[in-house]
Amino acid sequence: MPYLRSMLHAAVSACALAACGSGGTGPSGPTGSIAGTVLNVSTDQPLEGATVSAGSIQTTTDANGRYDLAGVPVGPAVTMRSQRLGFVAYTEDIAVQQGSNTHDIPMTRQSLFELPGVAVYVPPDVSTVRGVILHLGGEDTRGVATGVCTAPDPAICAAHQQLRLQYLALAATHGLAIMGSGALSRDQTTTDDVLIGALNSIAISSDRPELAQAPLLIFGISSGAPQSYGFTLRRSDRVIGFMVITGSTPSTVRSGAAQRVPGYVLLAEFDTEVNNGKLTEFFVDNRAEGALWTFAVEPGAIHQPPSLAAQSLLVEWMDTILQLRLPPTVTPGAPLESITEASGWLGNRTSFAIAAYSAYVGNKLDASWFPSQETAQSWEGFVTP
Repeated sequence: MPYLRSMLHAAVSACALAACGSGGTGPSGPTGSIAGTVLNVSTDQPLEGATVSAGSIQTTTDANGRYDLAGVPVGPAVTMRSQRLGFVAYTEDIAVQQGSNTHDIPMTRQSLFELPGVAVYVPPDVSTVRGVILHLGGEDTRGVATGVCTAPDPAICAAHQQLRLQYLALAATHGLAIMGSGALSRDQTTTDDVLIGALNSIAISSDRPELAQAPLLIFGISSGAPQSYGFTLRRSDRVIGFMVITGSTPSTVRSGAAQRVPGYVLLAEFDTEVNNGKLTEFFVDNRAEGALWTFAVEPGAIHQPPSLAAQSLLVEWMDTILQLRLPPTVTPGAPLESITEASGWLGNRTSFAIAAYSAYVGNKLDASWFPSQETAQSWEGFVTP
């Protein structure tokens, strides 16, 4: 019997040392608990569904962004981690004391998304994306999204940076994302598919499902101009407005749906790289059928990135179109607001005189059309030699 008691005592001691009954995985030293809230730093709102861990202890935040981790080993530098779809992963070492510990976790929205041939920037302060500015050009335009220009011409990079700053201001005002592309500016349905497919993919990876339905405001310059109009022809329901700027000649196909999308055709007076006659004809033929389009020629300009004056003219027009076309309530997939021709202003392309639609004297269907008095006045000052 003494021998049996000795063996039993040894077995109990060995079991205690091996943490019998806990699977052998429990902490061998003192532990503490950590509780707190995971917050979106841009909105200061709690984040549900974030995975939070301290060492090997893990949990998921509730509807109030709260988490509670129990049994965390005490230590001066315990690694805290938090992950959630669409947010930058969080990592920080904190001191954990025995008993209760409190630690709130700030998380930042992921803002830049890069796919083959496409880059999209979503300002983290934009809670719901209402639309996308798409910049298409002969050179790689991903720099308007990334902030890093790879075009070999310094003048093009300077223009991209200047436009990016103005795009960011529009994005903040209207709740927009900014999209640039590589060599995707050819006018074809496969390019449409790449652009839409990229937005669909980012809608998932960013946890911003509204991107899959977001309408586009398309800036098409030089060889990017045909795709700007071509996308509008094929997907007019998804285009807020489009621009054809010192561009290669777009398609001669005309459609009533595309003509109801506000457009801007901007030429350079001494452009020798594109056919200004064909581009003028493109405008005239569509405007004769009631297209809600604006036409301007920059005096003295050559084929080059848009001047600061041209940028100002176009960005003011973009801002106006966004105000008129985006639905008043933030509802992803809601139809764009329509604009009537009679609600705008007109400008004589020869005399440069402007007037409200109802007061315009002359052939209305030969005049340049504007969505507002302000855009008409800016045009008048821009095109007058």
